[in-house]
Amino acid sequence: MNKKRYLLLHVIAIIAIILMLAIYTYFKFYLIYGANFLLIVLLSLFAYLLVLLALKAHHKPTKKGVERIMNVLIMLSIIAAAIIINAIDNTYMMPVIIIAGLILTYFWIKLIFLREKI
Repeated sequence: MNKKRYLLLHVIAIIAIILMLAIYTYFKFYLIYGANFLLIVLLSLFAYLLVLLALKAHHKPTKKGVERIMNVLIMLSIIAAAIIINAIDNTYMMPVIIIAGLILTYFWIKLIFLREKI
């Protein structure tokens, strides 16, 4: 894989984490539970891990690589569900929840197609 592209994807992943934390700090006054901070941090770390695993699987897709990504995606979905349950009555969190849901759905669809290909 091209080193510049790999570095660029790392930078994108780090920016995504910073954006998620920025979104959290913007919305933290509207959040009910303090546990949401931990959930957002975990979600960011899993998102970063997912980007790295997706890179590896995209470069040379193997059954093991796809299974690994699927495990991470399941954890991500559980954490996202926990955040949604915590913020369900919070109108300020709706855009974040919708965006997170769309991203997760995109990854699930992409992963299902990747799994069918192998």
